[in-house]
Amino acid sequence: MIYAKIGTSAHEREIIRSIQVSDPHIDFKYQVGAPTKCNFPICCRDNGPEQTASDGSDEAGPWGEYNCDVPHQTLKSMFDFIADNQDELKTEFITWVGDNSAHNVWDNTNEEVAEYTNNITMTLKESLGPNSTIEVYPSLGNHDTWPVNVQDFSKPYSNWPINHIKGNWSGDNWLNDDEIEMFSQYGYYSKPLPGNLHGKVISINTQACNDLNWWLLDNRQDPGK
Repeated sequence: MIYAKIGTSAHEREIIRSIQVSDPHIDFKYQVGAPTKCNFPICCRDNGPEQTASDGSDEAGPWGEYNCDVPHQTLKSMFDFIADNQDELKTEFITWVGDNSAHNVWDNTNEEVAEYTNNITMTLKESLGPNSTIEVYPSLGNHDTWPVNVQDFSKPYSNWPINHIKGNWSGDNWLNDDEIEMFSQYGYYSKPLPGNLHGKVISINTQACNDLNWWLLDNRQDPGK
């Protein structure tokens, strides 16, 4: 949660409260009882018959483990807490900065990466409910296009995960038609802050400056130009 207070005691300004959701990395294959340390890059999940427990491993609990990705029910519990305590939290908006999929980058797909983002989107909408006044500003992380860290900026509207999540980011308290149109091109947008707050949120797509994005060897132009 971010608390921002600008000004001095002589010139007090209103406190703006926001919540930032970063790197949820939920894992659809999270498995209670699976080893927390194993012979795969990520554990606490069903990695198939080749998975073996490593020395010092424990069994994964129902709410997650430090060395593993997050079970869906843990994320849902957090969203429910935000929804149930909106009056107390007095949150103006939520910034959700992506990195939604599990770390099984060796075998995930466009469809899987988009499914994680859509799942979190619908879970957050369900938890907040139709009467929520909290604005949501979603962004992409480096795990939200496929392969990880990679996006081709040679032409607009061509990214598969973006095309398959943008519809769920529209609606009340999310992105309007113009913002969805801007996001559809390359994965960025700008949006005014809610209510009487001055300023705007600018959501950038950092794949355009990711030194692991091999497409940048060819796509050297600014994708926002």
